[in-house]
Amino acid sequence: MSTRRHPGWLARFGIDTRASAAAEMAMIFPIVGFVTMNVVDLATYMYSKMQVDLAAQQAAGIVRSLCTNPAPANCGTTYLNQMKSAAQQTTLGTAVTVVGSPTESYYCANTGGTLVLVATPPATPPATCAATVSGSTSRPGSYIGVPTTFTYHATFPGFSVASYLSSTIQSTAWIRLQ
Repeated sequence: MSTRRHPGWLARFGIDTRASAAAEMAMIFPIVGFVTMNVVDLATYMYSKMQVDLAAQQAAGIVRSLCTNPAPANCGTTYLNQMKSAAQQTTLGTAVTVVGSPTESYYCANTGGTLVLVATPPATPPATCAATVSGSTSRPGSYIGVPTTFTYHATFPGFSVASYLSSTIQSTAWIRLQ
């Protein structure tokens, strides 16, 4: 009588290839999901940063169109409200805020092209930029800076890298008035 030995459960398990794709997917899915969550959150963070930059530029642009004579005092009484309204025209809407009021200052560009502060109103700026750039006969430029801010909330808090970035996104746009 011949006895045929039947393979044990472990041997049968190793031979059986049914549902192997499902088992492989179960091992890979957490990694793919983690990468996808990070891509979505980081892309949303970068998009929000670009929108805050755009909001600051739009608010500064409104100042340029309203202020024909430099100095915020000459911009009319509604320019702050119009700046806020312009900043909130991005896709972030009213979540973007203009921080305080714009700051006006007088700057000269040094030989490297970097702006150097020379006076802040009510102080009178120097007649030329000679103190900043030797021999310069250029007048200091009047610039207004418009700061904006937005509070970012991660789509997947605690699971993505973006949730550990600063939740407050800030940007300041500068525009030369004169």
